[in-house]
Amino acid sequence: MIKLGKVCGIPVLPHPDVQWDRLSQGILPELALRLAPYSLVSQGGLLAFAQGWGGGDGFLDSSGVEGNRAMRRNGSRGRGPLLSILLCVLMVVVAAAVWTDVIEGAGSPVMFIGDPRSSSPGLSGLVTLKPNAQGRERYQVQGGGPVLVAIPAGRFKMGSPPDEEGRWPDEVPREVVLSQGFLLGEAPVTQADFAMVMRTRPSGRQGSARPVERVSWLEAVQYCNALSRGVGLEEAYVMNGAEVVWKGLSSPGFRLPTEAEWEYACRAGTKDEIHPENLDNEAWYDLNSEFETHPVRWKQPNAWGLHDMIGNVWEWCWDWYGNPGSGPTVDPLGPDSGTYRVNRGGSWRGQARCARAACRSFWPPDCHNDDLGFRVARSLP
Repeated sequence: MIKLGKVCGIPVLPHPDVQWDRLSQGILPELALRLAPYSLVSQGGLLAFAQGWGGGDGFLDSSGVEGNRAMRRNGSRGRGPLLSILLCVLMVVVAAAVWTDVIEGAGSPVMFIGDPRSSSPGLSGLVTLKPNAQGRERYQVQGGGPVLVAIPAGRFKMGSPPDEEGRWPDEVPREVVLSQGFLLGEAPVTQADFAMVMRTRPSGRQGSARPVERVSWLEAVQYCNALSRGVGLEEAYVMNGAEVVWKGLSSPGFRLPTEAEWEYACRAGTKDEIHPENLDNEAWYDLNSEFETHPVRWKQPNAWGLHDMIGNVWEWCWDWYGNPGSGPTVDPLGPDSGTYRVNRGGSWRGQARCARAACRSFWPPDCHNDDLGFRVARSLP
């Protein structure tokens, strides 16, 4: 429902999809982080004001007390006409930023959360959303985090046949069985998602609704663990510096998808639905990207309602890169060790041959590329 808002008494007509009761919990704290370097008030003060404006307690954990102290350290007593004018001006700037940035990020879960039904039994830390247009169940991390789609267990042909156009030799075809369903991010983790949890913005091409990039595999794993901690889940990974041990598919925490899970979800029950005639409708790649990332969800989703599975940014997977072998396998997790971690999906700079479900790439786990991001997964009980 469209609601007419007011900023300093000035009517503001938001984008039809914006739910203003979420502003204080997601958008305004996010904008406070962005505006703080240019403000006369400290970041803590801006966060306290932004979170208090809509009456919500927000996803960020800065308290009103800390914000008040921060404002006093900057010479403000928290009242008086000067502060009122400052806050009024700030809200006009925020309104303009919301209008431009939220429109750019149409569909971002931080900004356009669906109508939650209830907390999900058996899925702690998640809120149930309306199913997507493809009929798949959807959930959102509590507090305005990423949206995840339920992916069923199943069997599929991984890799590519020898006659597939653009294939690479390491796309070995084999039969794979995934014995249990899982949740997978509806879109890559956005810069807003990442900043909410990690309090940093590493991306070279800034935009809240754009996919986060310049994130190493290790940082993606750290994000997954932090996301789990934030909602009271057991972490999926045990980290000791650069050494990472995954507790396995039975762990309830957020994690990276396996390479097999990623390709299975990308194919979405099809052999490979990415064809030259509809590639522009589904992916950002070298011929249409203008050589930059784009806000997630701008392209058509696949048959299971997953956006940006191909193009925009490559996505880290759990697996070490290696020869997958040609025999049938159940719930493959990749080699036990290696030098490189797998990434999938192609990117804004990649050619069309990389925008295929079977295409594989790899980088060292500490690599920071400007076309390399990730999406989160979680095992279903």
